[in-house]
Amino acid sequence: MQIYLKDSDDTLVPLSIPVNEEMGEEDKLSLMFAYMSGKQEIKGFQPLFVKECTLDSVTIKNGQASLYLNDSLKNYKKEDELRVLEAITWGTTQFHDIEQVKLYLNKQPLTAMPLAQTPIPAVLNRSIGINHFETST
Repeated sequence: MQIYLKDSDDTLVPLSIPVNEEMGEEDKLSLMFAYMSGKQEIKGFQPLFVKECTLDSVTIKNGQASLYLNDSLKNYKKEDELRVLEAITWGTTQFHDIEQVKLYLNKQPLTAMPLAQTPIPAVLNRSIGINHFETST
């Protein structure tokens, strides 16, 4: 399974980790959030969340994964908001039956990320891209 963590240049890097093939996708996604939160560490890489972010539940239907998170989703640095969105999207859509992602915070659909209000597209998939190197100039 691939997870996305930051390297020393704050670039998202896909890392392959071994998983038990008998694990369900919900368990794999929970494990992905554990790595992204730093609960499971990989030397040389930084977590995306400053404290643990936990996945409450997942529903997968018609190619869309609905990820239900609680206030722990807000445990990231404001400047990492787009990286968090990209890492969640790319990590979730790696599974063959998931093409789109819908995020929920406290059971309410998210249209923008909670800290810096980065808009979330109605169809959240890999077209969001990854590692946007935008600056103010």
